[in-house]
Amino acid sequence: MSTIRYEFNGVKHPLADGKAAGMTQGLAISFLLRCGHWQLVDIKLITPNIQKALSFMLSDSIVSQKWGYKFIEEFYVPGTSILNGSIFTLYGLYDYCRESNDMNLFKIYIDDLKALLPRYRLLYWSYYDLGGTVASCFYHRLHIDMMEVLYKLTDDKIFLEYAQRWKKGLHYSCVFILIKAFQKCLNLKKMDMSFASKVC
Repeated sequence: MSTIRYEFNGVKHPLADGKAAGMTQGLAISFLLRCGHWQLVDIKLITPNIQKALSFMLSDSIVSQKWGYKFIEEFYVPGTSILNGSIFTLYGLYDYCRESNDMNLFKIYIDDLKALLPRYRLLYWSYYDLGGTVASCFYHRLHIDMMEVLYKLTDDKIFLEYAQRWKKGLHYSCVFILIKAFQKCLNLKKMDMSFASKVC
């Protein structure tokens, strides 16, 4: 087993036809490490699978370059750089680095995520991806939760600041739901609100 994959048969999906995902590898790494710690499996037996999943997750097939920063794609390269999917991969990378007692690799990718976060900011709301897709309420709340988790993992206040900023957007959720609806109705690829972001 070189990668861990979902099976999508007979449906249209980005991961159909045997494609693998970065998020899948990250979740699998976390799951396997926990199984090992809980002694459900022998950690020595699953270590090769963890290593293979990690190698693929950090390969050129999954890691893209965005403005000079590394980004682990939820699906595969080229991708639209979905925020929640990439953070799920970082959870797996965090668990792996903790197990290895070396957080340097995690720090490289978390620093690059920090550099890209302003591009996910839509006033007090968030973009779902770097393609300019406005996040739904579900994914916006998920982004808030993820920022809080990353703050707890890293103790870096930038994540807390994003969580607090995006929480304010929930008070105006109707406005952003309308913006998203407008985007979907017109099938716009990007809602460019950068002009307003500069003054907020």
